[in-house]
Amino acid sequence: LQQVEEIIEHERLWLLFQPIASMRGDANERYEALLRLRDSEGQEIVPGSVFGVVYNHQLGQTLDRWVIDHALEILRQRRQTTTLFIKILPITMQDRTFSSWLRERLEQTGVEAQHLVFAVAEATAERSLRDMFAFLGGIKLLGCGFCLDRFGRGTDSPGLLKNLGADYVKLDMYFVNNLAKDAKKQAQLRTLVEGLETLGAATVVGGVEEVKTMPILWSLGVDLIQGFFLQRPYREMSYDFSGTAF
Repeated sequence: LQQVEEIIEHERLWLLFQPIASMRGDANERYEALLRLRDSEGQEIVPGSVFGVVYNHQLGQTLDRWVIDHALEILRQRRQTTTLFIKILPITMQDRTFSSWLRERLEQTGVEAQHLVFAVAEATAERSLRDMFAFLGGIKLLGCGFCLDRFGRGTDSPGLLKNLGADYVKLDMYFVNNLAKDAKKQAQLRTLVEGLETLGAATVVGGVEEVKTMPILWSLGVDLIQGFFLQRPYREMSYDFSGTAF
């Protein structure tokens, strides 16, 4: 925890952005904002190791708010042509002051709430449904989007989605790993995507790294993709969405 405090104090943190592109001819700009950190010697730290430490600690809330603050400033500069997806830690989801803080920040920057999509992992939502509903009510009232992350491996994924009413669903990496060679997994994915469509949620598949996966995802009805095949995370938002054609 002391290392995280020092990182925040000395501002050894920054954002990278990875595009989320449509497979259905939608040229809207979407990116995921990804937090990166350095230690005192300038070495980059694996983000997961830090998030594991601050998962339910006040410092996690500080990191989340830092990301949102910087994302809002970037959106203000870009004149809101972009939608940013931001992952939220459980400590922020449990924070009853979050929506009022966010409202103030939106008013101060002049950014429209619809350009922010907050992502919560399915397992986190399942464990803390009361907090999840409170958080969701707050951001929906402001007009922000919601993405249910790492979806499809829970005890009742469709039931949870039906109750939460997510705008986007980002599937668990299980579904894309070795997809081209696994007919059973393709059948599972088709059933899942069809179910998501009936519930009105756009399907996002991350971790797309190979061109051979693309026609499979398209044929299965996936809406949006993310991964190294499109672009690695960069400091600049430089992806050409108008040139995306699958």
